[in-house]
Amino acid sequence: MRAPLVCACRRMPPRRADSRGIAAVEFAILAPVLLLLLAGATDLGRAVDSSIQLANAARAGAQFALRAPNDTAGIRAAAEAGAGPGATVTVTRPPCQCPTAAGANGAVVACNANCTTGMASYVRISITRPFVPLFPTSALIPFDAIGTTNANVLARLS
Repeated sequence: MRAPLVCACRRMPPRRADSRGIAAVEFAILAPVLLLLLAGATDLGRAVDSSIQLANAARAGAQFALRAPNDTAGIRAAAEAGAGPGATVTVTRPPCQCPTAAGANGAVVACNANCTTGMASYVRISITRPFVPLFPTSALIPFDAIGTTNANVLARLS
């Protein structure tokens, strides 16, 4: 007759491990990684906020252009008011067009020409501002490669 099988783990005395300090070691390993992630998230949030602020400023310039289409200085001032310090605002007027009957962009014409479907004149507001991250990170996180944030709005005036 065979002897019953006995688990080998029962024969060994229980191992008593000293687990003091394990949490401190785990924290020391993970803390730099978590801080790097937090720094990257902060810089990404600042870049997105800057982009949204510039888009809102460009829209404010476009709204001013709808009220005073010939006041380029006023359009620029309205956009600069919301763009913040260090922003460069450019106001340009693309060529006028005679839209087709279907509403698509048509031929480029002089802005004083007569069009049977109505003249389409535009204004473009472009804003650029430098972006400097708070935390210059390593090459693993490309947020420090963002040098500028910008916004562009093309508004049809007529």
